[in-house]
Amino acid sequence: MIGGCDRINCGSADVQVYDPATDTWSAGKPYPEPISYPVCGVADGVAYCAGGAYEPDGHAPQATDHTYALDRANGTWHRVADAPADVWGATGTAADGQLLVAGGFEVSAGALTNEAHAYDPSTDTWSALPNLAEPVLGAQSAPGWFAIGGMDAYSVPQPAVRELPGWDQAHGDVSWLAESAGKLTVEAHGSARIRLTLDAGAMTAADAGAHRAALVVDTDTPYGAVSLPVAMTVVPPAGWGRLTGTVTGTTPAGEAAPLSGATIDIDGPDGTLTATTAQDGTYSAWSPAKGGPVRVVVSADGYRSATRSIRLVKGGTVTSDFRLRAR
Repeated sequence: MIGGCDRINCGSADVQVYDPATDTWSAGKPYPEPISYPVCGVADGVAYCAGGAYEPDGHAPQATDHTYALDRANGTWHRVADAPADVWGATGTAADGQLLVAGGFEVSAGALTNEAHAYDPSTDTWSALPNLAEPVLGAQSAPGWFAIGGMDAYSVPQPAVRELPGWDQAHGDVSWLAESAGKLTVEAHGSARIRLTLDAGAMTAADAGAHRAALVVDTDTPYGAVSLPVAMTVVPPAGWGRLTGTVTGTTPAGEAAPLSGATIDIDGPDGTLTATTAQDGTYSAWSPAKGGPVRVVVSADGYRSATRSIRLVKGGTVTSDFRLRAR
């Protein structure tokens, strides 16, 4: 249970954790900001929360588009890609390894919305989904995807059950990991062996580096799912070099901040490779280190592009940071 309202204010950083094994509640790591009415879901063992509002006593709601993930390793929250809109009271769930969000009150627009979006942790991106039939506030959700009840713009309770088919899997999937058996029976006190196949055949040098997923074992027992981490490291071809760095943007006011989603085009001897920056503005790409320097062009919406000639090192790493100026 994350955030919520008391008799005076809406918005709390308190996190309460229920353990069904012991039938007890305990305090969890505080949420990064006071919040109420966010959308939360657990995708492949990781808790994600998006949106919500903070409404101190006597003040207008302060909605947010911030999205956070709960780090399983140390139990702390970290920020991921912002949601497409600042909504509170949206409905949502997790299915197919993604966080699904729809409806709610969009504070910046001053109205209810029927828009729906999905957050994909594997790419740290949001994508649009088909809209709800009508705007709704405070509906409940379940994988399927089902949105149940809620209120319309006139605060009238709605009995409708809405369905967006196709979002009915408890966990997501990755193309490079396959298991020898998708379903099996294990006798009491017995064991079973499953062979995993890791395949990087469809990847390119742009995918070089570590790729992580999990083998999730679900059962039809009262016990929870078991998640086993799986990692695959893709090694680039011999004679290639790695280019890394951080892209920041300078606003007209002179402030600098990391640019998420900036495009890095690397023109090398074998053609052009393209990479994009992560939420923190960092990027990483591999390219052949032959035939002289490569031409690197960095661009982002609303900013002037930057071009630089960089000489890569075979088997090594070259760091080159870029700072783009607003148009």
